[in-house]
Amino acid sequence: MGNINKVIMICVDTLRADTLFNREDFYLKYNIKQKLNTPNLDWLVRESTLLKNCITTSPYTTASHASYFTGYWPKHHSVMDFFKNKLSKPTIYNLLNKKGYKTFFCNDFPFILGDYLGFKEGVDRYYIESELECLKDFHNTDGNKFAFFHFADVHWPYGYHKLKSNNEFDSLENFLMEQSKITGVPLSKKIKPGPIEAIKEDKELLLEQNYRMIIDYYCNKKDYNTVMQWYADGISRFDNSRFDEFIRSLKDYGLFDDPNTLIVIFGDHGENWSDESYGHFNSCDYSVINVPVLLHSKSIPRKIINEITRTIDIVPSIINFLNVDIKNDFDGVDLYSKAPDHSVTQSWVSDFKELVGFFQETKNKNEFIDGKIKSFLLKEAVIKDNKKLEFKYTNSGEVEYSKSSIIKNGLEINTDLNFQEELGEYLRRYNHDLVNRSDQNVAIEDKILNEFKNLGYYGGEQ
Repeated sequence: MGNINKVIMICVDTLRADTLFNREDFYLKYNIKQKLNTPNLDWLVRESTLLKNCITTSPYTTASHASYFTGYWPKHHSVMDFFKNKLSKPTIYNLLNKKGYKTFFCNDFPFILGDYLGFKEGVDRYYIESELECLKDFHNTDGNKFAFFHFADVHWPYGYHKLKSNNEFDSLENFLMEQSKITGVPLSKKIKPGPIEAIKEDKELLLEQNYRMIIDYYCNKKDYNTVMQWYADGISRFDNSRFDEFIRSLKDYGLFDDPNTLIVIFGDHGENWSDESYGHFNSCDYSVINVPVLLHSKSIPRKIINEITRTIDIVPSIINFLNVDIKNDFDGVDLYSKAPDHSVTQSWVSDFKELVGFFQETKNKNEFIDGKIKSFLLKEAVIKDNKKLEFKYTNSGEVEYSKSSIIKNGLEINTDLNFQEELGEYLRRYNHDLVNRSDQNVAIEDKILNEFKNLGYYGGEQ
């Protein structure tokens, strides 16, 4: 293990665990007719060590990645919200860069995973949507090196992130026109302000916003299965196109067969559509916070880890394999020497208009004001063994509901048992030294769908 000196981390944004590990349950839950066609992901599952019950610290891309990269809880690395605070802890590429590693970062969401929140510090070479160029440069660079690749294709609009040709634009446009006829939802010709993940041309941005409007229609009808079928289709589309080319390049460069290389593939959060979960934002549903993690190296015997693990455990575990002296007080543990006791997930909410205004201000001035956006804790959950306790709060901090669940074979099953006394103490311990916790009220409506509108990840009029 001490011979590993090349690390490649790969995030497939919005990939939920049961699309890899418990597919029959996934198909049954959402009545999936067109099954997943993912030869590359299937091969990786067969060849890798699997963390089947890994829990993310947040349903947001930014906060989740920050925990993956630092090995800390959000309350310690400061990125608790979608777009509010900068990283306050060093990332793995910060740490390795100081030890002489060359670092590469390829990003599909440069606005939220780039400079503004501090994700580029310690990066030698930075690329936007250019994974093959980045991988080639990584391969041609000698010595110790680390690379991260972020793929946003599985994020909505499912499978349509990187529209490279007129045919791909036409494909999405035709899909939306067909759905407009089916649903009676008129497609907008005007772009509305919203949260920014990547800078896109107006044509693509308008298609994405119309995609949201169509999702709204099915969500209001409570036809969640239709949207989850699109999600499954998007995973297949990604695996057979962009991801296929990337995996073939990894194989051509011999990186899968190199005993000195460790490859980590993961999802930052899942996706779920229900009365209590609109996509992934604001959700502590197990299907959203349970993320797949695969570790591949010829130096590591393949195994399946069914026990609860956390995204904060990835950095300490990676460092365990490297011949590098890094001392740190990580919140996470090295999974190859210690089993974690429990996991915590929190979801923080900001007012929609204020958030959108801040995105536009940041874009126009190219300046990020740390901590400017007000927020409050909407949901939190703690998991220990196969037990889960979840709370939802009002904007004044009152408990709106609590619920206990049993996790079995990747499924969350509600129970009449009360885990508050047993598991509630873990949340109290977590929250007692919580930094940046706001006491300011944030406008939020009562219905769950309107809560998601407030975050801007739900179309419709504001």
